This record gives sequence, structure tokens and C-alpha cells, in this order.
Amino acid sequence: MKQKAITLILCILCVFSFTACGYNNIMYKHLSNIDNYKSYTAVIDQIYVVDKDSNRAVKYNKNIHGSKYLKDIVYIDILPEGIGYSVRVEIIPQNSQILFDNGFFDIVEEGITINVQTSLWIYMDGEFNFIIGLSYDDVQYLNSEDGLDNIIKMMDADRSFF
Repeated sequence: MKQKAITLILCILCVFSFTACGYNNIMYKHLSNIDNYKSYTAVIDQIYVVDKDSNRAVKYNKNIHGSKYLKDIVYIDILPEGIGYSVRVEIIPQNSQILFDNGFFDIVEEGITINVQTSLWIYMDGEFNFIIGLSYDDVQYLNSEDGLDNIIKMMDADRSFF
């Protein structure tokens, strides 16, 4: 009897560990719907890259990082107009590549005002502030259709069971 109880508990823990990973249906529905992304005019406060090799955030420097870090995640702390506090938004690697190819990382610096389209969504214990669109000085560096398509592909590659 004790053996069956232990086996049952282990099976339940195993199922929960598999379902806790990835994007569940609630997350997928919200983040794949373009209506859940809002446009903000915001000042760039800081730019960071999460270096997967060292697993730490390093301040972005266009003279040092170049395209090497486009495999990693770029974070930008922005000060959106009308919100009153700094928000850390995330640029996934596929969208970073588009921004790099379109020259955004050549001109980006702290203190410039950009227009971003992002989801400022908090779900469970995480913030999902993905950027799907970005423009600066009337130049669109990432359009929302391509940006959202890349978010959906990222979630498709990492779906949870539920």
C-alpha cells in the first residue's frame, strides 16, 4: 500500500513538472492576440543583454556586442509616457535579429524616445512584456506582424501540455 502511494505521488509530481514548463493555453491565447499589445511612447532608460554563457545580464554596448548576442535575450528598461514607472520589456532573439538587420542597434542609446508595441501582462509569477513592434524617429525597425509571428513561433516551440 505504501509503495502504491509513493508511486502515485511520484506520477503526479512528474505530470506537474511537465505541465509547469512552457506556454499554457491561457498564456498562448493572450500573447498570440495582437489586441493585447499596446503602443507606448517611451524613453529608453537602460539596455541589457542576458548572456547565456554566463547567465547574467550585461549592459549593452554596440561597440562590444554586435551580432554575437542576438542569440540571447535583449531587455530594455523603458519609461512609458503616462505609466509613471520603469518597465523592463523583452526582445526575443528572432526579433533582435530583425532590429539588428534594420540598423536599430547602430543608433540605439539610452535617453532616446522610441515607440514600442508591447504586452504589459503579468500572469502567475512572471511578466510577459514582449516587444512585437518598434520604431524610432519615424523609422519602423520591427513591424508588429513579424514581431508577433516570432512570438507565436517561440511559444509553439515551447508549449505546455495544458
